[in-house]
Amino acid sequence: MGHGHIVSNYMAHGACFSWEPGLVWLHVISDIVTGIAYYSIPVALFYFAYKRRDLPFHRVILLFGIFILSCGTTHFLTAYTVFVPDYWIEGGVKAFTALISAVAAFYMIPLIPHAIAMPSLTKSLKENQELNARLGKNLEELNAKTMEVEKSEEKNRNLARELTSLINNVPGIIYRGARDWSRSFIGAEVEAVTGYSPDAFTSGTVGWEEIIHPDDVEQVKKAFRKADKGKAGTLRVEYRIRNKDGGVRWIEDRRQLIYGESGDFAKVDGLLLDITDRKRAEGVLEAARKKTEEERAKTEAIIAAIGDGISIQDRNFLVQYQNEIHRGMIGDQLGKFCYEAYEKKDHVCEGCPVAMAYRDGGIHTVERRVRTEGGVKDVEITSSVLRDASGSIVAGIELVRDITARRRGEEDRVRLAMAVDQSAEAVVITDREGAIQYVNPAFERITGYSPADAVGKNARILHSGKQGESFYREMWGTLLRGETWEGHFINRK
Repeated sequence: MGHGHIVSNYMAHGACFSWEPGLVWLHVISDIVTGIAYYSIPVALFYFAYKRRDLPFHRVILLFGIFILSCGTTHFLTAYTVFVPDYWIEGGVKAFTALISAVAAFYMIPLIPHAIAMPSLTKSLKENQELNARLGKNLEELNAKTMEVEKSEEKNRNLARELTSLINNVPGIIYRGARDWSRSFIGAEVEAVTGYSPDAFTSGTVGWEEIIHPDDVEQVKKAFRKADKGKAGTLRVEYRIRNKDGGVRWIEDRRQLIYGESGDFAKVDGLLLDITDRKRAEGVLEAARKKTEEERAKTEAIIAAIGDGISIQDRNFLVQYQNEIHRGMIGDQLGKFCYEAYEKKDHVCEGCPVAMAYRDGGIHTVERRVRTEGGVKDVEITSSVLRDASGSIVAGIELVRDITARRRGEEDRVRLAMAVDQSAEAVVITDREGAIQYVNPAFERITGYSPADAVGKNARILHSGKQGESFYREMWGTLLRGETWEGHFINRK
């Protein structure tokens, strides 16, 4: 039986309404509107499920969508069968709708406990509120922590800037390295000293040991090995380097050797100082010192050659310098007052030549008899002043000459002269030519010649002619040989 036959055997549904227009269209329009509504609901469900893929039960939503579409289709067919009695199609759609609804119900029933277990909207909202509150608090804490971190980072940046500034302004080159002379860090000042950038050393392009002066390499390495072996910790060594331009600079390397917990060498921190100017100054000072020592030696030699004692006293009469001769005369009086040394007094001596020189700046000479460890001595003291570059008197110089022997000789001569003058025998002193230089009083008494008559005359004035030439030749020969002659003259007046 064909489909058309099946349709023709049935009566359209509108016949049941007696084809009354109002009733017919009431049913038709209602079914059509319901069908449209049914079709719009799954579209909304499918769109919602597409946008909210995070929601559970997607298959249930899909089944419900198909079920609602089927229901909508049955309403369209119900409106259709009002006019066309095609009840088999309508029945087939209703059968599909029944099937899909059964599948949906079968699939949904096991999910009901899970759906019931899902939190309610009120509970979810409350939990969300609590979660939001905790989240807000956590955000506040996070913001506070973030601010602390930012402050700490800013503080660290400031410290880093200050440290960098400090390192760059330290009068030297700070470095950190390893046993093999490599440098993990070296200050920017290294470029001004060596001509090489810090990167050249930290990258290994230039090794520090490569720029050490060839004559100093071995002694430097030896010093470092010795310090490392003895766990010295700190080390200071001076050596030369050659800079990029070939010039020579002096470096003072101050190292701190750092060891790990196991006692093994870990790293080295150090400071390099450019001491070139200091070394040059030391060279100049050393040359000046040597020259000063040479001049001092010359001065000492001159002073020693003078043969007199020399001392220097400050404005308070404290002895600041003694040469060996002065020390031998007076004893070691360095740091003592001169009046204690010479006169054993507690105040400046009367007629002190140094005091007189201080007053008028002149040269003064006095003779003194002083008591020394070697006994009483007669000395001649000549004093003058010592001035500084501005002309101010800063010290007094004494030249002390021992005149004890001379004074004793003078006294002996006085005593001898007195003895000759008082002698009962005539005494005549002549020169090598026989001219009379001296006669004593007895000469005048014996010969009748006064000193005025005899002195300056030749001794021949006394020749009587009674003694021959041989007598006088023998006498003068003996005297000229420095020997003593004894004999008798027969003279005349």
